[in-house]
Amino acid sequence: MDSLGDEVFQPNNNLSELVAIRELLDETEQRLSFGTWSLDISSGNMEWSDGMSRIFGYKVSAPINKSLDFYLQHVVDKDRAGYHRVIRESISNNTGFSFTYSIINGQDDELILYTKGKPVRGNAGRTLKLIGVTHDITQVRDHEQKLEEKIQELDRSNKELEEFAYIASHDLQEPLRKITSFSERLREKLGDDINQESENYLNRMLAATDNMRLLIDNLLEFSRTNRITEPSIKVDLNQLFTEVKADLELKVDESSAVIEINKLPQIEGYPSQLRQLFNNLLSNAIKFKKQDQSPFIAVSSQELTTEQKLSQHLKSNKTYYLVTVSDLGIGFEQEYAHKIFQIFQRLHGKSEYPGSGIGLAICKKIVENHKGTIHARSEPGKGSQFYLTLPEKQN
Repeated sequence: MDSLGDEVFQPNNNLSELVAIRELLDETEQRLSFGTWSLDISSGNMEWSDGMSRIFGYKVSAPINKSLDFYLQHVVDKDRAGYHRVIRESISNNTGFSFTYSIINGQDDELILYTKGKPVRGNAGRTLKLIGVTHDITQVRDHEQKLEEKIQELDRSNKELEEFAYIASHDLQEPLRKITSFSERLREKLGDDINQESENYLNRMLAATDNMRLLIDNLLEFSRTNRITEPSIKVDLNQLFTEVKADLELKVDESSAVIEINKLPQIEGYPSQLRQLFNNLLSNAIKFKKQDQSPFIAVSSQELTTEQKLSQHLKSNKTYYLVTVSDLGIGFEQEYAHKIFQIFQRLHGKSEYPGSGIGLAICKKIVENHKGTIHARSEPGKGSQFYLTLPEKQN
């Protein structure tokens, strides 16, 4: 009895499954704006899915004489000959084809379509049919065009801002030089006759001028990081850190800083930018030391494993290094870990820790120029760790 029941209901089950598949395909065609078709070579007649009728602007139930000629009538003049040619070549060569073109559909809408087709061969190896999928990519192309326009607009805006920052910074240097020069002349002219109040005013004015000059210099450095004027070459980070330590010799001696550098890799990069990057990081570690102890800074590196690269969405076939710069300084709350890399962002007052608030923003920009990433972890009173992920090669 069970066996008889299976035999009776099996055809209906197959029919229901076929209907469900067709419904699912139709829903997919509507959602993704595509349709399927087949072309009989000998007759030139075509069969369309419902998705093709919707793309071409006709009701699904409309009686249409679907043929290759009817199809090509909708293709705009500039693309018609090219589309006809790729179809002929596909038939002659028994090869697949793809083509992007524009049509005017039955509702006078101009659409951009992408069609991919392939031949169906008979027993003799001759092409009997072409089958294909046609996708309405109008919205995709519109989005790509708008995105390209936005990118171009952003590039223009960035270049204008860079030029403005560079020119404005240079123009501001001259009045600062004059303020400094006239202040010094005034101090010399007054000599011993200057009173305490006037001396205080002059000192504050010169200090403000020095702060402004530092800010301008750092702005210039920030704008220069957007202009890569040197070739990318292999850089030995061990040698680079030796040079950076020599640059910071005075700060290191004054603070009795201890800088421990482990074996570092060689990477492709821009030497002057990498030098500035690590100069800024070491300078920060020295500046933000605890008052009761000398700075201790450790620099180390390791090659990222495949798992680590995948977790950071990096290319698994490229070599990346994680360079860590750690200190035992005052640290900061972890919630500010992103803020510190933003330009002009400061976590401490100028009187307590002088600076412009641009140094770490420059670091971030340099790392990005090297197709890498930088982030920080810290805890108040327990120091900070800066993690730099840098590729071995730029290409």
